[in-house]
Amino acid sequence: MSRIRANTITNQNANGAPNFPDGLTVSGVVTSTTLNANITGDLTVSGNVGIAGTLTYEDVTNIDSVGLITARSGIKIGSTAGVAGTFFADGSYITAGIITATTFHGSGANLTGIDATKIQTGNTTVETTTSRIDNKIDNVGVLTVTASGAKVTGIVTVFGQGIDYQWQGGTATAWWKSEDIVSESSWPAAKGGTAANFINGNGGSNGISYTASTSQFNNKKTVHMSGGGSGSLRTTNEDQNQWWNGSEAFTMIMTMQKEAHGGGSSYGDGAFVINYTTASSGGNSGGWSFDSFGDHTWGGQYGEMFGYTGTLFEDNFMQFSYPFRGLLMVRMGANFDYGELSVNGGNGWHSLEMRHNGPSNLPSSNFRSLSILNFAAESNSNHNFEGRVAECAWWKGKRLAGAELEAVTRHWCEKFQL
Repeated sequence: MSRIRANTITNQNANGAPNFPDGLTVSGVVTSTTLNANITGDLTVSGNVGIAGTLTYEDVTNIDSVGLITARSGIKIGSTAGVAGTFFADGSYITAGIITATTFHGSGANLTGIDATKIQTGNTTVETTTSRIDNKIDNVGVLTVTASGAKVTGIVTVFGQGIDYQWQGGTATAWWKSEDIVSESSWPAAKGGTAANFINGNGGSNGISYTASTSQFNNKKTVHMSGGGSGSLRTTNEDQNQWWNGSEAFTMIMTMQKEAHGGGSSYGDGAFVINYTTASSGGNSGGWSFDSFGDHTWGGQYGEMFGYTGTLFEDNFMQFSYPFRGLLMVRMGANFDYGELSVNGGNGWHSLEMRHNGPSNLPSSNFRSLSILNFAAESNSNHNFEGRVAECAWWKGKRLAGAELEAVTRHWCEKFQL
């Protein structure tokens, strides 16, 4: 074995590094300011390795790191021909495959390819907008929900206690709810605006009383008119044709109790009245009233539409005595066609009369107001209604029928336990 002891080794010209054509075996430490080498075997480094350039390597099976791996420009996963996923330096990630996770966090506001207003599986969708929700099956709408309610195309099957439906005014022009009665002189309208608010007519509140809890009407509020009272409750607005123009269709439904009859054998009392004159006029001429006993035009000079209602009303029952509690309805088409007066004692509507011609000489237009309990334009006690009113509604220009008539009937019969 030979040994070379030297401070410096150069090439033969003393101007460069020597060549080792057969390699160099070192069992100690190699210290180099610059190393430019190709290593074909294993390289084991017990200290730190600092690389200012690019470290390129292939066929790495695993990277085992107990600290951080920092990739300044991102990390690509997959072959270079078709990258399966890329982590970018800004923290985003794009993948060509499927992401599976037990939990996702974040707003999802920047997700693409997703309709934020729709959940869809095949042809079954649930769509939402600012005003409605649509559920469609095979691209056909079966359920639409809006602020006014839900519309279902098809059959609704209900289990349990059924549907608790409450009519909330529907298409009525004006609606006076039992809950809103304030006193014998004030009944604000639930629908129809301030024009429909009930206030006293010419006779004030004479004969009228207010009951906050009426046992006959499931402990709801009512107004009551005693026999011989001259007061009334009328709509605030008395503009001509505001409530009826003399020929258009209309419907009136009232929850009431008739305790006696005072209008004669062929006249109805003033449970509900269409007034032709203003409350301050001092004369009820032209007014038209209704109750379960029939109708009455003021003074009889205009004729009546219903002629036999009183007998038919009382003969609805095998034996009859007052009071009668239930619903009263007057409805008719334009020009008095299919004019019908009906009552419902809680077990279905009973049509008492149907006519096709109005009172013979009733004024043709310019009616002023609606009132209950009596005519509103004169302090009179001859044709007042004797009994109670708990709730009522008015439809201008409409002969009510179908689903809404069924709905209000069902709701009031349940509400007042008729």
